[in-house]
Amino acid sequence: MAKIKISVPDELVKKYDLHNDDDFKITARNGEIRLKKKNHDSNKRQFNVVWILIASILTSVAFWIFINAVHLRQVPLVGTNSIASGLIVFGGLSGMILFSAYFISNRKKITVAYSAKTFWRTFPVIVISFVLILSLALMGIAWGLSRLFTGITFGHVVAMMLFFVFVTAINYIMVRIGLAVNYGMLTTIMILVITSGAVMSMASNGRNWWQHNLSFLGTKHANNSWQFNLTLVFSSLLMVALVDYIFVSLRAVVKNTWRTITLRIILTVTALDVGAVGLFPNNANFHILHDKVAGYLVYLIIILIVGIRWLLPEVGKRFLALSYGMCVGLVIIDLMFKPLHIISLTAFELIAFILAFGWILILFDTMIGIVEDEDDKYDVKIEIDEQVKKNAD
Repeated sequence: MAKIKISVPDELVKKYDLHNDDDFKITARNGEIRLKKKNHDSNKRQFNVVWILIASILTSVAFWIFINAVHLRQVPLVGTNSIASGLIVFGGLSGMILFSAYFISNRKKITVAYSAKTFWRTFPVIVISFVLILSLALMGIAWGLSRLFTGITFGHVVAMMLFFVFVTAINYIMVRIGLAVNYGMLTTIMILVITSGAVMSMASNGRNWWQHNLSFLGTKHANNSWQFNLTLVFSSLLMVALVDYIFVSLRAVVKNTWRTITLRIILTVTALDVGAVGLFPNNANFHILHDKVAGYLVYLIIILIVGIRWLLPEVGKRFLALSYGMCVGLVIIDLMFKPLHIISLTAFELIAFILAFGWILILFDTMIGIVEDEDDKYDVKIEIDEQVKKNAD
């Protein structure tokens, strides 16, 4: 095996805490050569399993105490005081604790190019968002099971066995996510929060919600309207966290001028406006305020689409062409709704929201791409023993 010597900049050594005796794995594919530190995590993974089992046992004991406290002879699979409700409450709590613990343990890897102060600033939002995603997913599963196994109940022992299996799976998934999640995944988390909340709201309101409008899902007339409103609020907080992450990272690439400051302010206000739409539902008490904040959201999106060319020229011509295409699409949809009345209010709201929110996500991905294009690129020098090279030839 030929030995090579790689000279790297001091900045890279300090940033990734490199040492002379570090072992690396080299991967060659499609003309690219990548070096990766060898991971000695086998003991750590076994350690994770032990903690997962301990957490699952303690959670199952808490569920056992609960079903005895409410004097259940038979434990239903779904419904009030059921296995499903126990998983949402107790499983959600244990999953949150494990996710938080391993997310914190993984913070050094996450904060390589990100300040520790900002990590703690966004930590509560990310944790609660994942708990919200977990809760909505469990509610969706419970809703499906209620239609597959109507009225089914179990004895205490079987119920405990089922609960233990499900809560162990929940804890395992949350630990794996806690070790894998990073700030580059914030857009994905935001998509999961919005889609899971919206789908659950639509599903729980039957077939006729669309005869009203999209905002109906957040009103007192809708079933579980809190799901829809809470989804918007936490999507707003995730957007604020994502804006924070992106602009902290952009400082190393783009100079912090009035343009970037203005763009950051507009994006932050847009995020807060999304939360206000959920905070002030389209009920009788907040109807006027709801319409106003929803209207402001449209204006903010238009300002962003039109102004992005000057606020962040680095986005490139392709993104600008896409932005103008989105803008034309929004105008066409608006004309089809009024004055042409070709589409309904619900269709207009859905299409306009998808276009606007999709554009924001593409903007975030483009800005992250600007950071990643410049980040972690260093000039290195490789020295190979010429005699070894001749022997190889």
